This record gives sequence, C-alpha cells and structure tokens, in this order.
Amino acid sequence: MPRWHGFHRRSDQSSKLVLADVGIGAALAGLHYALAAMLWSASFAIWLIGFWPILNAGKGEDSGCG
Repeated sequence: MPRWHGFHRRSDQSSKLVLADVGIGAALAGLHYALAAMLWSASFAIWLIGFWPILNAGKGEDSGCG
C-alpha cells in the first residue's frame, strides 16, 4: 500500500502506471471532458435557437433616438 506524504505519493512510478495498467486508460483519459464539452455545446445551441428571436428582435424603427 503506498504511503501518502502531503498531497503527493512517494513513488512517482506507481502513479504513472495506474492508467497504463487498465489498458483503455489512454482512451478514457479525456473522454469525460470531451463528452462534457459536447453536451454543453449542444445545450447552448438549443438555448440559442430558442432565444434567438428575442435576442435578434430590435426595438423597431420608431423607438430610437433620432
């Protein structure tokens, strides 16, 4: 069992081999970040499509300075 010293492990070799031992660790290392980014982008696009008429609507020709 590795000993913890503060916030770091004593042996850097054992911490580097954790994902390599799993085999699919390299593919899964950034997968959850990519999935979160895609879900956030999709939800923002849905929000933007729904609110675009409100955001794009001007005050009209007669309600301005001039």
